[in-house]
Amino acid sequence: MSQSLLNLRDIESWLAAPATTEGDAGFISKLFTAIYRSMASFAKIRSVTNQGGFDQCRNDFERFFLWGNGLSITDGDLDETLERSREVRFRVLSLLLGLGTAVLEGLSRAKVLSSQVLCDQYDSLQGLLTATETILQEMEPDEFIKEAPGSESDSSEFETPDIVAEISTYVDCLLDMAPVLENPAVDIDIDWPGKPPGRTKENFAVSSDEALIYCRRIRDRFESAAKYLVERLAEANVIRAATLRELQVQPVKSIDPIRDNITESLFSTDDDDNFDTDESDLELAPLESGGTLPLDTADDNAMTQPIAGDQVTGEADPRVNETAEPQGIAPQPPVTGSNEYDIDLDNIIYQLLEIVGDTHGQYYDLLRSFEYGGFPPEANYMFLGNYVDYGKQSIETFCLVLAYKIKYPENFFPLRGNHECASMNRLFGFYDECKRRYDSKLWRIFTGVFNCMPIAAIVEDKIFCMHGGLSADLNSMEQIRRLERPADVPDGGIMCDLLWSDPDENITGWGENDRGVSFTFGPDVVSRFLQKHDLDLIVRGHQVVEDGYEFFSDRQLVTLWGAPNWRDEYDNAGAMMSIDESLLCSFQVLKPAEKRLRYVPYSHFESECPSPT
Repeated sequence: MSQSLLNLRDIESWLAAPATTEGDAGFISKLFTAIYRSMASFAKIRSVTNQGGFDQCRNDFERFFLWGNGLSITDGDLDETLERSREVRFRVLSLLLGLGTAVLEGLSRAKVLSSQVLCDQYDSLQGLLTATETILQEMEPDEFIKEAPGSESDSSEFETPDIVAEISTYVDCLLDMAPVLENPAVDIDIDWPGKPPGRTKENFAVSSDEALIYCRRIRDRFESAAKYLVERLAEANVIRAATLRELQVQPVKSIDPIRDNITESLFSTDDDDNFDTDESDLELAPLESGGTLPLDTADDNAMTQPIAGDQVTGEADPRVNETAEPQGIAPQPPVTGSNEYDIDLDNIIYQLLEIVGDTHGQYYDLLRSFEYGGFPPEANYMFLGNYVDYGKQSIETFCLVLAYKIKYPENFFPLRGNHECASMNRLFGFYDECKRRYDSKLWRIFTGVFNCMPIAAIVEDKIFCMHGGLSADLNSMEQIRRLERPADVPDGGIMCDLLWSDPDENITGWGENDRGVSFTFGPDVVSRFLQKHDLDLIVRGHQVVEDGYEFFSDRQLVTLWGAPNWRDEYDNAGAMMSIDESLLCSFQVLKPAEKRLRYVPYSHFESECPSPT
């Protein structure tokens, strides 16, 4: 296609408002929810389907859920965006009509075997589908007739493999979109002396943008049925992310850090049923401006110089951030004219930050974490890595993390773990899951994403976060910033240690690691490191702990674990650490026996469904 995929008219007509309007969910949201609930009910009726159809039903159900989360359908965002495009609204409604009709046919066969609840769901879905047909006929009668749902040759239980393929297309394209949203190559004029930026100051140069390259690459990967929907949604996400960056960066006068040496507890003492709290005698300066700074990109002095390698996250500057006033939303990095990787990622957070440890493919425990802490963007999240391997749903787990990073890049910060590495997840389940459900090509795509992920981050210049632990070779944060990406995990060195090392309370200094990789370090190493770098706490994952969190070195280091009842062998809890605006930290425990899911877990299907007849 020689014509540019992006132009100013597209931007003006497609761009969603930075702050969504409140109110009732739109029609697409209601239709999605009705189909979702019906699919959940239908999937539990094993007696009306053979084993192959049952597995297909479950697979379609989970992909449909992920698709909806990736597009923020349930909160009305998609309704708001698609009001600007008649053609794509028609496309999405047709997609939902086809899938909903197939689910309705399945429910009609199962009505006599089930409860009044199922009959009510059938009636509700039937009414919404009738309304959808009316809407589509009013929009494009001819095209609606031409795109009638279903096919006599379809073989799945829902008889909609083509429709499910379109849903899968969007989920798959999220992998390709990650680099674009980290580096949106859209030139924006940020010269607005004395007043905030407005729409008249936008200057989009689209002739050779990296965003176009990625959109075309996505378009060319898939069949024509899904190309238009995918490329348009991709463009809307890219431009919206870039414009949010423009709107949120506000230059202010420089200020000097204030250090009153006020002594206060780092850990909250509030008592709550869902929180385990502990006290600490750490000295903290009062909070002046919040910040989560991923390590690995240009510092203030390098902002006007090209950066070697694929460096897309930020250096932890020990000074208080001086680039933004409190706005309630994290400012995003402006793209400079000198180099597309020469960006500032002083991502300031003024809201609660939730830190989550290893999840290892336990998708529904990930959803439980969001249930407790709030689904993004209600709360900001940092993940310490290890999203894949061991668990049965590593693909869903990491795709949802990616989707939230794409949707809310200023509120979501996933770090890399030691299992985000080809040599590890090739052996411990992720490769087999990709190959069994899709193909090995998908695994290679995931590997490329893993190799670009940041290794460490600093919260408020005081809390150092990584997956593994410290490194004997780490003398300054500058060394982390200089790590080149994309990169595989080496056998030794700073990157390896940050992903692999472990604390050991029984040693002094450094020791051998029983894992056969990296080292262990004692409490004295932790104390010296914190004192040298003016830090108060180290937060890491990497080790399963009974209560979901565990302190080390007089509460100078804490280990977080996010996968309760890991591998169905450990009766361990999971935990999240919450950090508020004043750097008070508390822990929210997810016990294995708790069931607080908003959605029905597939692990319950077999136990709740009757045996096949």
